[in-house]
Amino acid sequence: MEIFLDAVPALGSAWAQILQPIVIGYLVLGVCMGLTIGVFPGLGGIAGLSLLLPFMFGMDPTLGLALMIGMIAVVPTSDTFASVLMGIPGSSASQATVLDGFPMAKRGQGARALAAAFASSLFGGLVGGTFSLGCWQTQSYGWKTELLEMRRENLLKAPLPLPAGATSSDLPPDLAERGRRVVGRG
Repeated sequence: MEIFLDAVPALGSAWAQILQPIVIGYLVLGVCMGLTIGVFPGLGGIAGLSLLLPFMFGMDPTLGLALMIGMIAVVPTSDTFASVLMGIPGSSASQATVLDGFPMAKRGQGARALAAAFASSLFGGLVGGTFSLGCWQTQSYGWKTELLEMRRENLLKAPLPLPAGATSSDLPPDLAERGRRVVGRG
């Protein structure tokens, strides 16, 4: 239970950083770019990231990640349009959609094929994201607790003494200014 109490402030800080209006704006821009790139047959997520890469240099990392995540998340969904309506798979992920969706579109049931593809994409994304997050948290729990334990051990060690015969006046001026005594609770 203690590990969860330690993680709550970090989780709150992460959500505060993600939910800033500028980050949401870049995420929406990435989604719009991903929808546009995914509609063109043959252009997939890798090509989209390659087109975005020159704009990433010099950009704030949080904003750049929001832009890339927004773009890459919707490309497999938007390539459904080309698969169902034209019979051309936009990427390798949509090859099975061509087999069922394109014949349905030729019979006049294109809207039904698109709805089924989008519903399955939504369901698969939610289940896959939840599963991945749970696996990552379980896997990273071990090294997080080891890191915390190592830091606790380092904090409990006695400070290193000055060499024999040395006084604080022997220290260089920049180190002498840093010599502060910290008393903590423990």
